[in-house]
Amino acid sequence: VPLTVSWLAELGPGRKCRWFLSASGAAIAAAILFEFAVGYLAAAPVFSKALWCSEPAWIMCRYLANEERLKGNRLLNVWHHGGYLGFRLYPDYRVFYDGRYIFHDLLLESSAAVRKADSWQRFLDKYQVEVACMQRGAGYSKLQKTVSEKGGKFLMGVPFYRVYMPQAVWALVYWDDDNLVLVRRGSVDAGWLSKTEYVRLLPDVQFLRTGEKDLPILRRELARHLRQTLGRGPECLQLQKWLRDV
Repeated sequence: VPLTVSWLAELGPGRKCRWFLSASGAAIAAAILFEFAVGYLAAAPVFSKALWCSEPAWIMCRYLANEERLKGNRLLNVWHHGGYLGFRLYPDYRVFYDGRYIFHDLLLESSAAVRKADSWQRFLDKYQVEVACMQRGAGYSKLQKTVSEKGGKFLMGVPFYRVYMPQAVWALVYWDDDNLVLVRRGSVDAGWLSKTEYVRLLPDVQFLRTGEKDLPILRRELARHLRQTLGRGPECLQLQKWLRDV
């Protein structure tokens, strides 16, 4: 802006034109400063005391950091979250792997294990994983026949975590728009797990039971989900509207 005003002044405009150019330059500069103050200063860590990070796992990190019952358990994480999880959660948790070369053998082994549900379970058992932090995936791992409350039968897509993390072994205790946290049942207190596990409000499923007995459970689980995620993300609004309609 200052250079443009200076160059235009060299063209030798009249007094009124110079005044107009100066006023325009001042207005543009003021607008830029205002945008800087509103947009940048509010987000910069120096001024807002917030962590400046683009990772989508920060809400999940907040949950793990606040949940005392899970601290110290053996953690599994996705590769590209490792550095951020290590920064946020150490020493309460130690990451399974991150982007460094020293973990490349584990990356190859996990990539091979994920091809089948059985081999994936052997992989988790081998490394005694107790808390699995996973990302939600698009699509479905398989189809299964389902019967509705009114007796109707239809095919339903089953998300990958219901296939690769069988409910008999793993309990879903947290989820948001991007991530899941599942806990091995034998590694935590059963009483705590009974109050924390999601049994009705499940992400990425095509059918949720909404019978008279299911509604109180859905309400409790939605309230827990909103507390855990701070109500962030479009799914929170969609779920609230959906449950009101139900």
